[in-house]
Amino acid sequence: MTVIAGNLSAAEVDAAMYAVHRWEPDNRNHLFKRDQDGAGVGAVWPKCTRGKPIPQRTCFPDELSPELGDDRDHSQDCRSCFPTGSRQPWRP
Repeated sequence: MTVIAGNLSAAEVDAAMYAVHRWEPDNRNHLFKRDQDGAGVGAVWPKCTRGKPIPQRTCFPDELSPELGDDRDHSQDCRSCFPTGSRQPWRP
């Protein structure tokens, strides 16, 4: 069993939990939980619709680009997934 001790910043936690993908239908960058992209998953939804009774933006995994890094086009970031501004890290 591996044990990790210490404190992680909010940005480090977010980077571990969420991946950024460009969603083909709306051509925007969204945050998707990493545990959704496993094999056999029928549909996924971005962070901006999580917690809602019926996610407004549901898509198939093959509609997503490969994971994007920080060098992505920040002007295409979804304002709900990235509420603090295009160049600021997402904060809960």
